[in-house]
Amino acid sequence: QARLVQRTFSSSRVAMKCAVRLGAAAAWAVLPSFAAAGSAHVGVTPLQKVVQMLADMAVTAKKEKQDEEVSFSAFTQWCADEISNLEGSVKRGAEEIESLSAAIGKTESDAKILGEEIATLQQDVSKFDADLKASKEQRAKDHEAYVAEEKDYSESVDAIERALDTLSKQDYDRAGTADALLQVSNGHVPEKARALVATFLDMLRDDKDSPLGGMDYSAPEANAYEFQSGGVIAMLKRLQDEFRSQLSTCQKEEMNSQHAFNMAEQDHKDFIENAAHSVEEMSKEKSQKTEQKALDEKQKKATEGVKAENEATLSEM
Repeated sequence: QARLVQRTFSSSRVAMKCAVRLGAAAAWAVLPSFAAAGSAHVGVTPLQKVVQMLADMAVTAKKEKQDEEVSFSAFTQWCADEISNLEGSVKRGAEEIESLSAAIGKTESDAKILGEEIATLQQDVSKFDADLKASKEQRAKDHEAYVAEEKDYSESVDAIERALDTLSKQDYDRAGTADALLQVSNGHVPEKARALVATFLDMLRDDKDSPLGGMDYSAPEANAYEFQSGGVIAMLKRLQDEFRSQLSTCQKEEMNSQHAFNMAEQDHKDFIENAAHSVEEMSKEKSQKTEQKALDEKQKKATEGVKAENEATLSEM
C-alpha cells in the first residue's frame, strides 16, 4: 500500500508539471491575439495576465506538492506505526498461544491424574466394602461358634455341679454313686464330661482294688467322705475348675474378638466415608479442569486466527 501511494504521488507531480507546460504553450499561442487586442487599451496587457496566471498556477502546484508530501509523510508514518503494532500483536499472540498450550497441557495432565486417583479410590472402596462384608460374615460364624462353645462349657459346669451335689448326698451306697454318675452321663452334657463320667463308672463297676472299691464294695462304715477321699469328687472339682476357666477364657476371647471387629468395622466405615468425600471433591475439580481446558482451547484457536490475519497483513505491507 505504501508503494502504491508513492506511485500515486509521483504521477500527480508529473501531471502537474505537464499542466504548467501546457499552460505556457497555450499562453504563447494566444499571445499575439492578446497583444493585438491589448494595444487598444491602457492598463494590464494580455501578456501580463498570462504571466500572472502562470505564477498563480506555479504557487498552486507548489502548495499541492507540499500538501502531498505532508500527506505522504503522514501516511508513511501511519504505515510504520501500523507495522509496529501488527508485529507487536503477532508477538503477543505467539506468546499467548504458547502460554495457552502449556496451560492446556497441564490442565489435561491434572485431569488425567485426578481421573486415575478417583479410579484408585473407587477400587479401594469396593475392596473395603468386600472386606467389610467378609468380616461381618466371619464375625457371625465366630459368634455362632462361641455361642455353641459357651453353651458346651456352661452345661459342663452345670452337669458337674449336679454330679457333685448327688455324690455329696450319698451315704454308704456305691450303687447310688454309680446311679448318680450315670444320670449325669445320660443327661444333656458335652462329650468331654460324658467321657469322664463313663471313666468313673468303669472304675466303680470293674476295679475292686481301686480307692473307690468297685460296685461290689459295700462296707457299712463307708460314707460320703470316703467317696471324696477315693478321688471321684476331687477329680470332678478339678474338671469343674477347668471348665470354668475355659468358659471364662472363651467369654474373654469373644469379647476381645467383638471389640476388634467393632474397631475394624468403624475403620472400614470411616475409610469408605472419607474416600467417597474425596471422590466427590476430586470429581468436581476434574470437571472444572475439563471445562477450563475447553475454554483455553477455544481462546487458543481464536488467538491463532487473529495472529494468522495479522501475519497476512504484514506480508502485504
